[in-house]
Amino acid sequence: MHLFKQPAFFLAPNVPSIISSFGRFVVASAAIVSLFAASPALAQFGTNLVVNGGAEAGPSSANGDAVSPIPGWTLYSAPSVIKYVNNGPFPKLSSPGPAGRGEQFFAGGWTASSQIFQTIDLYFAAIEIDSKSVTFDCSGWLGGFRAENDNVNVTIYFMDEGWTTIGTFQLGYVNATARQYVTGMKLSQVSGIVPAGTRRVLFTVNFFRKYGSYNDAYADNLYLSLRNAGE
Repeated sequence: MHLFKQPAFFLAPNVPSIISSFGRFVVASAAIVSLFAASPALAQFGTNLVVNGGAEAGPSSANGDAVSPIPGWTLYSAPSVIKYVNNGPFPKLSSPGPAGRGEQFFAGGWTASSQIFQTIDLYFAAIEIDSKSVTFDCSGWLGGFRAENDNVNVTIYFMDEGWTTIGTFQLGYVNATARQYVTGMKLSQVSGIVPAGTRRVLFTVNFFRKYGSYNDAYADNLYLSLRNAGE
């Protein structure tokens, strides 16, 4: 599988932020914390910390229209949630993708670019993180439609107590060649060490249209977990 980094990235304009020349993301006011989604009710090592990473919670659209709300996520532009069906142009239950898929997946919608994002609280692991003994695993099934290069970029921002970014990782996007020009999704993953001082993660999913009128960038089974190497 060929994975490529997507250089373009945007943040929803309703999130007050400052992007410095060093690429740091700084939340301008602690008051905007309420704009972000909450972490799972039982955050712990070895569990998926992404809320609704499989798009199973909430409504869906049969034709790819915008869906709102998408539980667990803050939305920018008009992303969609679609059901796997056995007819129509979208991925089917039999299409390449996660073996453990549910009934629904994320899509870009009728727009050139869209985004979903959430913050994940890591205070439960603060002591271990600051001892530099915590690693992370991040993955997602990403894809698109036939020979079109619409694609998904997943970027995770490790942020400190003051909401300053102190580490960034990306999942490579899956192009049409990687999918062998077949509608569906392929696994993309990254692992690493959680930077000392991290207290939360900003988990962003960006959908980019490269061809046609519909943003056929698809994602499913988004995942982030922590491992304590000191145990």
